[in-house]
Amino acid sequence: MRRNRGKSRRILTRLVTVFLFLLIVAAVTGFAVLGVREFPPPTQTVEKTIPNERFPR
Repeated sequence: MRRNRGKSRRILTRLVTVFLFLLIVAAVTGFAVLGVREFPPPTQTVEKTIPNERFPR
């Protein structure tokens, strides 16, 4: 019974290590894409009416 506990702990440790590695690779890839790719700025025109009471006299 003690052998199985050690083996399952090794498997769990390996799974956590692989998951963390994949998470780090995904984060680095995401930052690389954001740093290299040029995203176009939004071109929508916004018109907003501001009441005269908001301006100081």
